[in-house]
Amino acid sequence: MLHNQPARLPVTSISDLLAAVPYLLGFHPADSLVTVGLTGHRIIVAARADLPEPATIPDWAPRAARQHLALLRNVDATTALLIGYGPATTVTPVIDAITPPLHAAGITIVDTLRVTDGRYHSATR
Repeated sequence: MLHNQPARLPVTSISDLLAAVPYLLGFHPADSLVTVGLTGHRIIVAARADLPEPATIPDWAPRAARQHLALLRNVDATTALLIGYGPATTVTPVIDAITPPLHAAGITIVDTLRVTDGRYHSATR
C-alpha cells in the first residue's frame, strides 16, 4: 500500500533531535554547524555548513547568517535550533556569531547545542 503522506518521526527531546540529524542530512555531521528550521513544532528544513577557522569567523559570520536566514525564510521557518559539532573552541564562537543576526531578523532560536565526543551541551539550558 502506497502512502502520499511523508513519514513522521516524533521528536520529543534533544536526544531524539540529535539522533534524527544524520537522517535529516543524509550523513553524520562533524566539524559542522547544523541549522534545523521549524514551523510550530514541525521540522521543515535542516542544513549544515563547515565550521570556519576561528580567525576567519568575523568575515564568515555575516555571509553565513545571510545564507542561513535565506534558507529559513525560504521555507517560512519561524524558529530554529543551532547545533555545532566539534570542540567548544571552534563551536562556541560560531554559535555566538551567528545567533544574534538570526534573532535580529525575527528567527526565534529555541536552543543552541554543541555536540562533542557523543555528548551534547546546551548553551541555553
